Amino acid sequence: MVLDAIGVGSFDGLRVARSLQEIAPAWVDRRPVLFSPESSAEVDTIAEAALAAPGTVLLVDEAHYWLNANSRSSGLLRIMRACRHARASLHLTTQYLGSDIPQAAFASASDLFVFRTTAPRSLELLRASWGVDPGKAASLPRGAYLRVRTGF
Repeated sequence: MVLDAIGVGSFDGLRVARSLQEIAPAWVDRRPVLFSPESSAEVDTIAEAALAAPGTVLLVDEAHYWLNANSRSSGLLRIMRACRHARASLHLTTQYLGSDIPQAAFASASDLFVFRTTAPRSLELLRASWGVDPGKAASLPRGAYLRVRTGF
């Protein structure tokens, strides 16, 4: 399942669900589906359902829309902490490192995929937290990435 925070529809070929109720048939049949939540409550509902459905793969595009550095008890944070036990797989994308994503998100990640970034704050965080060479991160070709093992 893909949660598309801003509804840009950049996931060609995926079935689009317009409501939480439209997600269920695709989920039961294990078919990919795209959904653009309208609230944090909808994101929390989907995250909780993913924990209850072993084998779920959940991609949250532009996760900074649903998380911030002050997030303490969201459904996304719960699935981050428990997804290995629930045999679920959670993947987050964001263009904003640092203050927009809570430390708990990074602490729960096993891998960090870094695409080209030139934002000084992000480059400094990557260097200080994971030893990523800022020059290397800033000069990655389009679509290329660095994979950083974060600990788990």
